[in-house]
Amino acid sequence: MKRSVPLALVILACSATLSLATTARNEQHTPDRAAKRKTESRADAAARKREEAAAKKRTDADHDRDRAVQRQKQDDRKRQDSSRRREDRAPNPTRVVFIGGYLYDPFFDPQPWWPRTLYPYRWSPRFDGRAHVRILASPKHAAVYVDGYYAGVVDDFDGVFQPLPLLPGGHTIALYLDGYRTVNRRVYLTPGATLKLHDTMEPLPPSMASAPPSVAPSLPSPPEGTYLPLRTPPLGSLPTSNTTADAGFGMLSIQIRPLSATLTIDGEEWLTTKPGEIVVHLGAGRHVVVVSAPDRPAFTTEVQIREGETTDLNVRVPERPTT
Repeated sequence: MKRSVPLALVILACSATLSLATTARNEQHTPDRAAKRKTESRADAAARKREEAAAKKRTDADHDRDRAVQRQKQDDRKRQDSSRRREDRAPNPTRVVFIGGYLYDPFFDPQPWWPRTLYPYRWSPRFDGRAHVRILASPKHAAVYVDGYYAGVVDDFDGVFQPLPLLPGGHTIALYLDGYRTVNRRVYLTPGATLKLHDTMEPLPPSMASAPPSVAPSLPSPPEGTYLPLRTPPLGSLPTSNTTADAGFGMLSIQIRPLSATLTIDGEEWLTTKPGEIVVHLGAGRHVVVVSAPDRPAFTTEVQIREGETTDLNVRVPERPTT
């Protein structure tokens, strides 16, 4: 009688046999796998080297591009500086000032082009504090003179964007038109200030002639390329010079109180953009100064101006005593 083998032993024996076969097969393929892994490691290392080389090349290219951009910026900056220097050597309409009959660019050169005996007014050529005067007067075609020099006509300087640009300090502005009474205004301008002059010229009867404005001796032309032509050339012939050179000039610095007081020098009223303070140049010699204010007694004095010196004057007009 045959003895039967348990099914569990059969399964266990088959499993052991399969495990031994698998182990043998794995041991057989182990060298191949190691060689494959080694080959793959070498390939990975080569790929990493290629990537590093490409990254370095990209970095070098970026650096070259950055250097090129920097060089371009430097070249642009040099061109801008060169252009700015050229502009500084040419008249700029936004900063020219009217001096001696010319719309002159004071940034062109630190030295004036005229001899002091011809144009004795003190000024700073590189001063960037121009003052502006808007001339709101009629008739519009009346000639405008500044310090004895023709500047244009009223219509040239009556707009917000076309004032008369002047250096700070004292100036004489005259309006002249044949058949009308000549208007003379003395003004003191502070740096950067704007003054509006309102005038309506008075027609004269046919039997009366218009008084010509004070005309200063002509100055030589400034260097070429440093000035702009006047907006409106003279209408007809200009009056000839009717002034003589003064012996010399000095400065008069006046402090006035109250601020609403009116200043008159040698019978000419002075307007100012800074109430209570006026600094003007006057010919050497004696001058009569009158300071008046509403409801106060006028103050009158005589000052001696010496050539090249500054005379200080402080005036306080007292209130009228009550009775």
